[in-house]
Amino acid sequence: MALIVDKIDAQVPQTHVLVIGVATYPYLKNGTLSGKGIATHMRLDQLKSPVPSATHVARFFELHHRNPDAPLGSLDGLLSGGSYAPNGAAFRPVDEPTFDAVRQHIQDWAHRLDSHRDSVGIFYFCGHGLEPSGMMLLPQDFGSEASDPWNNAINFDSTYINLAQVLAKAQLFLIDACRNASTESTEAALVQAKAASALGRGVFGPGNRPYLERAAPVITAAASGRKAYAAADVSYFANVAVECFARAGAERFNGQEWIVTTESLALNISNRLYRVRLPDGKRLTSETTGRRNFAVDLHRFAGPAAVLSRTTSVPPAALAAASLELSAAGLVSRRRGPAPEPWEDEVQTDGHALWQLTAIMPPGADWPTKIESRLIAHPPLFTPVIRWP
Repeated sequence: MALIVDKIDAQVPQTHVLVIGVATYPYLKNGTLSGKGIATHMRLDQLKSPVPSATHVARFFELHHRNPDAPLGSLDGLLSGGSYAPNGAAFRPVDEPTFDAVRQHIQDWAHRLDSHRDSVGIFYFCGHGLEPSGMMLLPQDFGSEASDPWNNAINFDSTYINLAQVLAKAQLFLIDACRNASTESTEAALVQAKAASALGRGVFGPGNRPYLERAAPVITAAASGRKAYAAADVSYFANVAVECFARAGAERFNGQEWIVTTESLALNISNRLYRVRLPDGKRLTSETTGRRNFAVDLHRFAGPAAVLSRTTSVPPAALAAASLELSAAGLVSRRRGPAPEPWEDEVQTDGHALWQLTAIMPPGADWPTKIESRLIAHPPLFTPVIRWP
């Protein structure tokens, strides 16, 4: 199937993107072939968010990606249903994410990355994931072989390790999948896996080439042992990842544009996901692992940049009486009324503005009204403090 974007020039550094969204699992719970392959569905059902989530990520790169050091060279996608159809855009056919198709597309993606040391690879996967041993990504036909249902699981760990042979020095992996391993899945793994081999299969072989230094963070939507979550159609992780690329994941300002790097993206995704509150009040926790020998620029955007803020006071008890305001000339002010907990919000910064934090106290309060001036709001976190004596 043709690439969604094909501007490949093997002579220059380029960014090559591969997105995968697996929503349909015929051999799992409520699938059209449930009970005909794997003996247990391990409570794994059909999914709603992977196709809109992967489409959301792909659409950003198709329309908004900017990296003059490595412009977009290719955008490839595999989606359940075989259709890439962003809102308001024309339908384009894509391959469905079966094991064989995923393996071929990853190998093709790696081949494109092998043409230049300064190229950048970006990989996004949304679908079922498990960690009965290492990280497993489940393609659409997972469980199809009754005698060895784990044969069609993708062993991400071995795939990741072997991709270090590819020439491109930057390889970003965004894994939007659960990382839990229930007792049922662990038992199924032990009983149904090949007796003498690891679970799943790598989709990029070890070869006989040297393993290179690289900027290759693996940013996951969930910490090890935890689940990933979606709100409505698009997952929290996909929304936050795109937001960080677009306006909220910068590391530095070059005077004209904000620059997102492999390191700043990971840190800002983690910070922003932690701000998400689930219906039960819990916060989301992501994790970043992988080999990171250096940082590489991924994307640039014009300002202003969004910066998370967390305002506190000394003594902490003063917050319960204070009406707070963050303001800067030419930028939108932020306000909060009295509350006992630290004020978590975000501000917009143009790279130059100096902020002022004002704590207005009511008559008779134990502390006077106080102003902290000339504060600098810069990614990844703006942490102003009102201090009394």
